[in-house]
Amino acid sequence: MLNCLMFLRILSFPILRYLFPLVSNKAKKRIDFELKNHTHIQSLKKAEVGIELSSEGELEQVIVVLNALIAAGKTVELIFCSPSVESQCLELQKKHPDHIRLYRYPILSFNPLSKLLNPLKWLTCEEIYLCRYDFFPELMKYAQKCRTSVLLSATMINFSSKNNLQKKYLTECYRQFNKVVCVSESDKKRFVQTIGLSPSQIAVFDFRIPRIYQRQDEKQTTYEKKLPAFKEILNFLEKLGPKQKMIMGSFWPQETKIFLQSKVSLAGKHIFILPHQLDPLNLKMIKDDLNDYELPAIVVSKEMNSFEIKKSIDEHFHKGAIWILDVKGILCEFYDEFSYAYIGGGFGESIHSVMEPFLAQNFIVVGPVHKRSAELQFIKDHHPDRIKSVNDYSEVLSALDETSIENLSDSSHNREQFLQTQNEILSWLLC
Repeated sequence: MLNCLMFLRILSFPILRYLFPLVSNKAKKRIDFELKNHTHIQSLKKAEVGIELSSEGELEQVIVVLNALIAAGKTVELIFCSPSVESQCLELQKKHPDHIRLYRYPILSFNPLSKLLNPLKWLTCEEIYLCRYDFFPELMKYAQKCRTSVLLSATMINFSSKNNLQKKYLTECYRQFNKVVCVSESDKKRFVQTIGLSPSQIAVFDFRIPRIYQRQDEKQTTYEKKLPAFKEILNFLEKLGPKQKMIMGSFWPQETKIFLQSKVSLAGKHIFILPHQLDPLNLKMIKDDLNDYELPAIVVSKEMNSFEIKKSIDEHFHKGAIWILDVKGILCEFYDEFSYAYIGGGFGESIHSVMEPFLAQNFIVVGPVHKRSAELQFIKDHHPDRIKSVNDYSEVLSALDETSIENLSDSSHNREQFLQTQNEILSWLLC
């Protein structure tokens, strides 16, 4: 099947490369991004190891492996798909110019005759690491001739929902890998029983874990960088008990129904909402929906100074408030200030990351749509009492209010265990 897809890829390249951009601005922007490969000058002409990632989330998952490879003296071809991760990749190359060469993956500009626009001709590595699901035909074709091919953050959680052709292709791809790192024991079982991989080929670990710990350890630096007046919020939170404060991360406008449909009174409590999207329209929708709620909704932006933030805190300290933070890039760190968290997305397409609040030792509530979340399965494998799924908006606040953090299993010991497991798996991958 891989050969058939490769043939179709070659056959369709003139349409994708030359005709599609004429009718789609998105396609034109995508090709402009990919063609930066022509002008990107880099000293490293070949590398021992290739790492492919899709976007920012995947970089978080592979950064530990990348750092371990560089520490071992390896040179790396870092292949990325999304423009959203370009600046981080450029920064990594700037930091390690003798160890990293970069490649923007040519999804639309692929040209079988071009060395720069055909991964089969550009790649030089003998070992390749893929993250999660980017099984492009030419990438899988290249992996066949590599000495070692590794799949990181592997999950088969949605495999059963695929059609027969998709299952056939995925099975063919999965069987190519010499080593697979899954995110849960359930996934390991699926790879063994459904794909036929040997248990000795599979390890279970989520490489985001050490990265999340690192970010939470460095939270003060992040706060100072993102919002200089953040110390006022931290001083405020320190004065509140665990039950007096809650965080709602990756929040969507429609999730204001959590408040509007609930019978739980939040008088005297402080709820911090960090929206999934920080555009002005989203913020306005959330605030407008909560205008008539029992607690006032207050937007905190990075433009506010210490005096303005402290004034709002003093005014609402005893009565309680809903604080909507218009500050990007602090959610992972901010979970560490709370014990109770709601994670958005579960009343839409799927929940967002639950690993960050879990490692911050939060009790977590999510909506009913989470079948694609390998992280949720990971938490259920380790501490099932620390996460709860509810079916209706009206149940969210009740679940948070009725749960006592003191009665839950202690997950604080996991850190040393996770780091020990990480080092063992890195040794296994690099041997």
